[in-house]
Amino acid sequence: MIARSDMVTASRRIAHEHARWAEAWCARYKPILSLALAMLSGCGSSDSQPVVKELNASQDNLRSIRAAYLQVVQTSGRPQGANDLVPALKKFGDPDTILVSPADGQPYVIVWGIDPMSPSMVGKIWAYERNGKDEKRWVIDHRHVREMSDEEFGKAIIATGRK
Repeated sequence: MIARSDMVTASRRIAHEHARWAEAWCARYKPILSLALAMLSGCGSSDSQPVVKELNASQDNLRSIRAAYLQVVQTSGRPQGANDLVPALKKFGDPDTILVSPADGQPYVIVWGIDPMSPSMVGKIWAYERNGKDEKRWVIDHRHVREMSDEEFGKAIIATGRK
């Protein structure tokens, strides 16, 4: 059996070793923590304003088209034409405006009758600006709306379906 005095001595030794470890840790990392806190305290000020980045109108339209297309796929099946999207597009604004690219004034090219979330659609473009602007165009590839150069677009894989 262990005597009470031995347990007290062992506890004091452990406490002393822990205190030495904590002191050494603080001595080692205190400068780093102080620097990090100093850097963080300078991040932002009371007069700073959040940065709000406006979406490009074509990007916004294609996001609306993507959301509406996916909604129709989930509720009614694969859309076969723009008329199938109109009810779902109304919650984003005027469907006639949304379906036309503000960059080139042309209706977006949309591949109809597909399921964009299908694994076979990964890496394929299923909606895009017909001409774009400044040698760039906005596209929807699988799940993402992004801008591509005409050179990238020329190398891209366009989904098959009914355009």
